[in-house]
Amino acid sequence: MEIQQTLIHEKKTMSARDHAVFLCMVFCFWFAGYIYVPVFGLYLEDKSFSYGAIGIILGSYGVTQILLRFPLGLLADFLFSLRKQLLITGFLFSLISIVFCGFAAAHLGRHVPFWMALAASVAGLIICCFIKDPSSSPGTRETISISQSIKETLVLPKLKTLTTLSLTAHAILFMTVFGFTPIYTNRLGMNDIELLWVMSSFFLPHAAATLSLAVFHFTKHNIRRTLITCFAVTGICLCCIPLSASLLSICFTHAVIGLALGFVFPLLLGQAVDISSARLKMSVMGFYQSFYALGIFIGPMLAGKIAQTFGLNDVFIAAGILAFAALGIILIKRNHMID
Repeated sequence: MEIQQTLIHEKKTMSARDHAVFLCMVFCFWFAGYIYVPVFGLYLEDKSFSYGAIGIILGSYGVTQILLRFPLGLLADFLFSLRKQLLITGFLFSLISIVFCGFAAAHLGRHVPFWMALAASVAGLIICCFIKDPSSSPGTRETISISQSIKETLVLPKLKTLTTLSLTAHAILFMTVFGFTPIYTNRLGMNDIELLWVMSSFFLPHAAATLSLAVFHFTKHNIRRTLITCFAVTGICLCCIPLSASLLSICFTHAVIGLALGFVFPLLLGQAVDISSARLKMSVMGFYQSFYALGIFIGPMLAGKIAQTFGLNDVFIAAGILAFAALGIILIKRNHMID
């Protein structure tokens, strides 16, 4: 009863301004982390890296996530009252890293996104200081040992299936849009403005799909049907990309993929949140994010090897096969994954 009253009190103390500040911070964080990614592969290609090396470098983004997100998720459950300080520390690391990338890219072109990410990191760091943190006192939040957290997290039903699907979706994303799509368009003779159209074609429907989930309610059966449809459509569109040579056709296929993945990511995340108890939220998220980061790591490395051995076209075919594999998992687990 005391915990429930505390939570009710916390909700009442959070104003619309507090929520707006928090959302601005979230925007700055993701903006800083991903604004430079679409041109990063082109930057590496300009530096004469092979496709295999580009895949390894792009995949290295997932290494620290694989190693640290689950332990940090466990730690966050135990350092609940320090979450604001941890958030600020995260922005400091973001700030230090875009600085280094910015200096490196400034002398070699394609540097504007790096400096934009730097600006977003600074803004996010400042905004963090104004976030209202209604953390309860240590005595009002149930805590358990780290070993118990790990044990309870690992036995959660459906978590491994949801994580596998998310791993596959992230591998597809980092093989293509965050990986070799910009290089593919460059090889077709498209300039940076045309690349902007391709990226916009992906991200605008992607954002619209994600935002729509805040308005429309999905039943459990609709979630399963939506995931089946989205992975099927994604696989088909990915296999069609090697047949696309015009800006219009590439924009269309990426728009459809963006729309589909825009539903996949939040639906899977929402299911992972739903199956976890309040005391395990951070631990479950750490596990979920650590293992989908395997897709971020393995996807680009696989794509780089495929591009170097067989050619760029086969990267998209391989990504399409992964989408169909995820579809197969859902069909096999359809009676147990979401119920």
